[in-house]
Amino acid sequence: MMLQLLCIVLGGITLYIAFHWVRELLFYTRNGWDFSKESGLGLEFGDSGVAIPTTPQKRLFFGYPLLVTISALSFAAIAAVVF
Repeated sequence: MMLQLLCIVLGGITLYIAFHWVRELLFYTRNGWDFSKESGLGLEFGDSGVAIPTTPQKRLFFGYPLLVTISALSFAAIAAVVF
């Protein structure tokens, strides 16, 4: 039961991060890849809004893919055990 709950939570986290990555991609695609404009969708965690200080390029091409990969692999590992 606990592993199933963990699997659901990790799946939700993966979808949440992927959703924000797609929003960032759409924002910069529509603005002609002008990284001087900030999308306002930073990588923020917690209620205090602790942000990871990165440039938009690093966040879009490194930060989000890394977070999606880590969360998806964690989800897949737990799902393989549960199901």
